[in-house]
Amino acid sequence: MKNNDLSITIPAPKDAVFNYLVDVENFPEWATEFCHELKQKNGHYKIVSPMGELYFRINSDETSGEIKYFATSELNGDECLSSKVSTIDNNSCQYMVDFYKTECISDEVFETQCNSIKLELQNIKNNFKPDQ
Repeated sequence: MKNNDLSITIPAPKDAVFNYLVDVENFPEWATEFCHELKQKNGHYKIVSPMGELYFRINSDETSGEIKYFATSELNGDECLSSKVSTIDNNSCQYMVDFYKTECISDEVFETQCNSIKLELQNIKNNFKPDQ
């Protein structure tokens, strides 16, 4: 299985970045390539993505900095995108996404998805410019 670890250094403390990323309401603000709309139906979040409407939830662990994003066709689907926020120093952190290519995804689609994630990482960083 092919994977691509994508990361970016963000000029903000780990806690601030982590809290921003685990707030489901912020997801459409930075995940602009993947999340075209966020809505709630029957007490559950759904997103409109390039693959259609998907159930969406976030699981996180503040101590480790791990964040898992679940966007699945079934309510409790287990496919997720794993990521982690790590401290560099008091005023900066690193955000890393571990992106795997499954057998059903072509190399071209995988590269397109990696490029989309890179754009979204930049969106996150742009929310934490030093002058903010």
